[in-house]
Amino acid sequence: MSGMVTAIFTLSRAKDQHGPAIETFKSMWNNYMKVWDGRLGKQRYCAGGEVTIADFALYGVVARMKATQPALLESFANVARWTDEMAARPAVQRAMKF
Repeated sequence: MSGMVTAIFTLSRAKDQHGPAIETFKSMWNNYMKVWDGRLGKQRYCAGGEVTIADFALYGVVARMKATQPALLESFANVARWTDEMAARPAVQRAMKF
């Protein structure tokens, strides 16, 4: 998923932007977020009721996107709840300052 984020950033910042490619990657991102939003609507964390390495791996990607292109996360309430919960963790706060 981080490769997709990199593609979106790279294509969006390019001097000669290729709209169809950007839209393709944004559509792929949207599809992934729909899946994660549905999953996080049924459980607190990515893999269930307790935080796992999957949460930390996904959080890095989602936090980067939220900071640079927040519009791509606006319609995903469960992802937003999870993101806020992850961001409130002291260890995540320390890591984000690193």
